[in-house]
Amino acid sequence: MTEYDLIESRLRRDRLVEHLDVLDRVKALSALPDGLNVTVEMAANYYDVEKQTIVNLIYDYHSELEDDGLKVLRGNELKEFAAFLKKVANIGEFVSPKTRSLTLIPRRALLRIGMVLRDSEVAKAVRSYLLDVEKIARHDAPTVITKATKSAEQTDKMLSVREKNAEARLLDARRRQGQALQNIIDRYADKLSPQAIESLAAKSAELIAGEPVISLPAVEQHFLSCEQIAKRVGLFSLSGKPHKQAIAALLEHVETDEIEKLTVVEKNGAWQGTTVKYAESVVPKLLEYVEELGKPQVLKLDKEYRVAWH
Repeated sequence: MTEYDLIESRLRRDRLVEHLDVLDRVKALSALPDGLNVTVEMAANYYDVEKQTIVNLIYDYHSELEDDGLKVLRGNELKEFAAFLKKVANIGEFVSPKTRSLTLIPRRALLRIGMVLRDSEVAKAVRSYLLDVEKIARHDAPTVITKATKSAEQTDKMLSVREKNAEARLLDARRRQGQALQNIIDRYADKLSPQAIESLAAKSAELIAGEPVISLPAVEQHFLSCEQIAKRVGLFSLSGKPHKQAIAALLEHVETDEIEKLTVVEKNGAWQGTTVKYAESVVPKLLEYVEELGKPQVLKLDKEYRVAWH
């Protein structure tokens, strides 16, 4: 690639526009207080050319430079940016109140200007640096590609082994989950409905087999009130009534799916309101949770509940 190629070809410019460090290698760059942009005047000072030269070049290469982030601020956007600069710089008015527009040139756009600016010694130095970078990259490319290919092959082998190990661990975990479900069925069979047992057994078989089992006809899910659940799990108040308040508090700590909850409207005499019922599949989860708690006589939840387990 030659300097002429760089000036004439956008494709070649696009390949080198990321080497922003070249700007500081060629010459010290003074930027706006935001540290990201320069003005047209700053760009002209950097390349030692007239301001109008930069203005003309921006007009000729406007599409490319806009892609690099060049932006013209006006109106409220300009006022907000001026206020930001004033706050950051802490040196009074950085942008004159009379200014009607401000062109912001980010480093990427400033570097591209150096690729196409002809009558500037600084721009020539920028192009020279970029061509050296391109030459080094081209010289090292075969070695880099060879190393990258070997590295990729080794990585593929490692990933293949890891994937097989991960699949084996996942299969083992699913089988253990399936066995845990079966243990729940065996332990709480007397407290579960036939439909719940059937559903849990199907899920257990699916996990243990590692593949979907033949689906049975869908069974309508049966929902229970907190009072009914209290009877199922044997949780009562000291007066001998099913402790529905404690059940509701316990369920706040049990992970349930949205499909396992049903909000219904109930009426009891003059009272009418909504209440939440829970699917039977929640019962074994709740039983497992209270077993972890050790079925204490005092449940410390949102408040303390003194209970009796039957």
